[in-house]
Amino acid sequence: GGPSNGAVPLRLRVHDGYPSVSGVPGGTEPFAAGCNQGQLMDIAVPQLQALAATLRERYFHRLPHVPALRDLWLYSTSLPRTLGTLEILLHHLFPDVDESTRPTIETRPFTGDPWSLNAWCPRLAYPTFGVHARTVQERFPELARRWQAVAGTSFNMNRVDCLLVALCSKQAPLRLPDGLQPFSDLFNETLRVVLQSYQEDGFHGPTTAASVAPVLADIAKLLARQRDRQGPALAVWSTHDATLIAILVALGVWDGQWPPYATPLVLEIYNATLARPAAT
Repeated sequence: GGPSNGAVPLRLRVHDGYPSVSGVPGGTEPFAAGCNQGQLMDIAVPQLQALAATLRERYFHRLPHVPALRDLWLYSTSLPRTLGTLEILLHHLFPDVDESTRPTIETRPFTGDPWSLNAWCPRLAYPTFGVHARTVQERFPELARRWQAVAGTSFNMNRVDCLLVALCSKQAPLRLPDGLQPFSDLFNETLRVVLQSYQEDGFHGPTTAASVAPVLADIAKLLARQRDRQGPALAVWSTHDATLIAILVALGVWDGQWPPYATPLVLEIYNATLARPAAT
């Protein structure tokens, strides 16, 4: 089925403290620095600005008509960082739109949203931090031992976010132990091993493909509407890097590279009687 909690005003869901542009809600100051776990970093702003410029240049003039904000279909996971991503992208896609205009998005509760890779089937066990942590402890026991000795806790994959937050914030809200200082041997090795574990163990095989089956079904339904000229001129989903990887794995085209901010996966719909895309 479709989204279960309907459309919500996008800007009402964006939290303070996110990088923003002048006049756009979401940041305490234009381009104010921000760094916290699960939060957009400032580099997201120019990357999304560049993506908006590319979409406008390559697609807007090739669609049946130049899309307006009201012509879009929008979806985002319910987390503030994905909502914030969509907010910044829309601002740069439609820079002349009155800032009081509040587009709406479709979303679902996070715990049941397949776009957040939350399991939709009891028999589907999407790889979790715990699975990856056991894998790391089994394959890299010396790293796990050193981590325990320095950090005073057992190794856990989500601790890596703390390393990245400490790095980008210059440890203002969070100071790392002496043996885990940025760019130390243990710091660098931890990041390398975690990314290697994700790439080698977390995004391969039928489990990953099955985890995004509802996502692909969502996309297919909307593409069918666009094909029949009953759908929007432009549809935008704002989701997570892991979800994008899982989609690419399911399609058999992932190259092993981790997608940065503003990485787009563009699907085009063509009508055989037209010389330009019917929708994107």
